[in-house]
Amino acid sequence: MDASAMSTLRKAIREAVAESPDETLPLPDNPNPASPSPFLPIIKDVVRTHPSDAPRVAADCVILHLRSKDSEERLGAMLVADVLFRRSQAFRSCLVPSMEVIISNATGCKQENPLPPPKKYAKKLPGISVKILEAWAESFGQKYKPLALAWTFVKTKMKLHAPSREEVSAQRALERREAELQRRVRE
Repeated sequence: MDASAMSTLRKAIREAVAESPDETLPLPDNPNPASPSPFLPIIKDVVRTHPSDAPRVAADCVILHLRSKDSEERLGAMLVADVLFRRSQAFRSCLVPSMEVIISNATGCKQENPLPPPKKYAKKLPGISVKILEAWAESFGQKYKPLALAWTFVKTKMKLHAPSREEVSAQRALERREAELQRRVRE
């Protein structure tokens, strides 16, 4: 990867993280923001065209921004990481060894490392990060053991119970049966 491409990638990640992340980057609940970041296509293109070096540079940049003293910047880093994590096996391989840094700086589940201001983003960051980690673990946890272990830690530490797909399907089937029984009773 030449110096120009590396510089372009670092700058695009810095800019994507710096803009209002909850308005310009895809969120777990809203994958299509109203005004999408113009930097995401640049980031994706550089990672795609330089598959041997760009994922490592991108992962290092994301981790750097996750260590920031600003929750808004951390949120932006998580959202950029989410986009790349879902699309690039090479990026996943580079980022998975840093799960402890991600958990420590994005979920707020370690009391010795509280989330920094601004408060607005410090409140949003844990919820969004947990949703992202859950989606990653569900999609890629079988292949990446550190990711599966990180998700188990977060669920245990934050006392979460995220129902499995089977549990959700069973609950929906039960609700349908109950609704059908109630409908028959009314008739």
